Amino acid sequence: MSLPGNREWPASIEWMAQLGLKEGEWFHASKPALKGGMRPTFELKARVWCCGRLHAESYQGELALGMFRGKKIPLSPAGIAKELHDEALAFYAEAGKDLRDEEKKTLKVSRQNVRRALAELEEEGVAERRTVEGLLLRDLSHEQLRRLPIGRIRLYFFVRPRPAKRVPDVIKYDYVSFPFLSPSEGRLFSKILRRFELDPVPYVAGDAYVQETAKRALAEYQQVESVARTDYEKTENVAAETLKKSLDVAAATERIVSNPVSNSVRNGDSGAAPASSVLRAIDNNPSSSSAFPLVSGPAPPLRGRKAEEEDSPSLYQTFKYEYPAGRFDEPKSKPAFEKKTKAQQREVIERLRVYLASPRWKSDGGCWVPFASTWLKDDYLSQPPPALEKRARNSSGGETFDKAFGAAED
Repeated sequence: MSLPGNREWPASIEWMAQLGLKEGEWFHASKPALKGGMRPTFELKARVWCCGRLHAESYQGELALGMFRGKKIPLSPAGIAKELHDEALAFYAEAGKDLRDEEKKTLKVSRQNVRRALAELEEEGVAERRTVEGLLLRDLSHEQLRRLPIGRIRLYFFVRPRPAKRVPDVIKYDYVSFPFLSPSEGRLFSKILRRFELDPVPYVAGDAYVQETAKRALAEYQQVESVARTDYEKTENVAAETLKKSLDVAAATERIVSNPVSNSVRNGDSGAAPASSVLRAIDNNPSSSSAFPLVSGPAPPLRGRKAEEEDSPSLYQTFKYEYPAGRFDEPKSKPAFEKKTKAQQREVIERLRVYLASPRWKSDGGCWVPFASTWLKDDYLSQPPPALEKRARNSSGGETFDKAFGAAED
């Protein structure tokens, strides 16, 4: 290929002509100028682009290459990160500023952030990532990318940029711009700044370290927000399912349970109805097998085993409701109750109703009622203890009670 008038292309730009550049679309550039664009005062995307152009055009092509032990090797995101760090250290050293070890470490750029910048440059049409076989990375699945061996990626920086894959919205940021963020990230970042009434001045917002820190923090914020939103949706679904099951159980049973004994013990009322009144309620209602008569509604229909198993949450709620509130230690009682079989849970509730009618539990405002976890472990299968027998103090100053647990009166 030759210029008009049989003039030859200069050898230094012949490769550009082969890539389609016409006369007037090229000029001689310097490597130090491109290295200047890699300084930490520029945003990361511009620094990565300058580094890629330097390593592509230095080898007269669009493929970014480097040298290792006298051989050409493909430039990698790790190689870009290292060169950016070296250029940042040189920038401060040439200015005569000595850096502490912590400051030198702060100037490092992670490979992950370099990959993000490369992806943005690819969307803007100035670069491209391919495999050795020529496959575009953006067309590969997450699993294919994960299995891609190290050293199989090639980075291309175009001398004639392609049309952008995605055009960002035109965003107005008042007088502070955030060119290092995408439009959606910029809107979110501005919202957070307004929330805390922060108003960064332009030169601070343009600082490379501030930009890098803000972008990393914003990515972490979005990740945490996404996890929190997922957890909230899961919790809301669980709560909705629990409410639905409770409503289904209530609609299926169609009855209200009343327990004056439990309520009196719960409220600490020592003048509760005697056990004889409860027993008379049972005699008057032969269909009831417990001390809890049905107040309203017909008896529930017969249900199969599967339907009864679905009521397991209601068994615990029944046990919790009927047990005297001041003596119900839920953290220990709930696991102990739920470890039992359905038949054992029903037996626990039946035995509880017997204990609620016992003289010991009804006396002294319910102070003799043990904690629910203790009762589940030791007492519920045994017979209720008798009432304590109080005797007057004798003249010799004897004990107030002759027996802590007296014999039951026949």
